[in-house]
Amino acid sequence: MQNGDTINELNNSFIDISKRFLESKKGKIAIALVIILTIIVAVLAINANKLSYEEKHAIRNVKDYQSMLKDPDSLILRGDVVVLYYYDDKSEEDKIKHYTFFNTSANNSFGASIQSLPCYEGYIYLANLLNYNQDDFDTTDEYLDVLKADYAYQRYNLMGIDEEIVFKAEKVDGKKIARKLHIKHKDN
Repeated sequence: MQNGDTINELNNSFIDISKRFLESKKGKIAIALVIILTIIVAVLAINANKLSYEEKHAIRNVKDYQSMLKDPDSLILRGDVVVLYYYDDKSEEDKIKHYTFFNTSANNSFGASIQSLPCYEGYIYLANLLNYNQDDFDTTDEYLDVLKADYAYQRYNLMGIDEEIVFKAEKVDGKKIARKLHIKHKDN
């Protein structure tokens, strides 16, 4: 029975020490710090999984493009995804175009790796900017839409953001998009 008494005494003295510590100023500070750290960790964990508007756009468009391929599992995202906001008509603010561009490579039906630069307006696939011509489109308007997108992309690559044409650009981390979609990624 002495062992049981010793355990009870230790338990009681631990409870007394814990009560005194929690009632002390240091104990209250320690509890406050633990609560604050818990809140910080929770907020960081929640925000780590949030995606920006551009990231959501990039994921949806890359996923759509992958679904069009003969060998979807061979898709490699190369570099970052670029999202451009382009004035179709500067005099009318509501005529803003939203383009998404990304470099890829994937295997064709013969197993050869082919490079592409898919272009989307919103969530609509326009063309591979590395390989298109007017005969690929049903209407002249469709072809002109691709030319405008290509112009915006080339202008952005040469001049960056300007107030006349490309007024906003976001580079979305290609590695993050590839991780979310479980595809391969290579830096250019």
